Amino acid sequence: MLRAAQLALQSDHFVNRIEYSLQMNIEILHLLSSEAKCRAEKEGPHSADQYERFQDRIKFRDAIALQDSHSMMSMNEKTICEAQTMRTITILALIYLPASFTATFLDMGYIHVTSLSGIMRIRVDQDMWFYLAITVPLMVVTILSWRLWELKMRYKSAMKPAFYEDVEKNKDV
Repeated sequence: MLRAAQLALQSDHFVNRIEYSLQMNIEILHLLSSEAKCRAEKEGPHSADQYERFQDRIKFRDAIALQDSHSMMSMNEKTICEAQTMRTITILALIYLPASFTATFLDMGYIHVTSLSGIMRIRVDQDMWFYLAITVPLMVVTILSWRLWELKMRYKSAMKPAFYEDVEKNKDV
């Protein structure tokens, strides 16, 4: 819930920045409009036409930026919803997994629990080593594979900005 609140605050901050940017652009457009009128009076209609074309480009750019911000907001809301769903699934797994493991482990027949006159006796079968010999290495391989995958993904994400910067530098040449 805390993460969802943080994401909501970030999205509010993002919206505030967009609104401020759009307000600044509107002020610039008003200034350009008044400048175009002054230029039209002093220099003729050609100069005013240039300013009007420039204003149209700015309006088009702002419309695209606004559309992009709306799509980013919807993607942000979907991400928050998916994160809450994953959290719920994880909590349910944490509740049911230990009970499921315990029931399966006791049902394997390696551990025998008996009670004689109120005293509980636990007897472990000698073949328990076979289960441990398979389970422990498999668990180690699984954890190491996950860790290597995580390191690979972090390395890839760290390398992406440098790659894009190189592309941008070469694009100007």
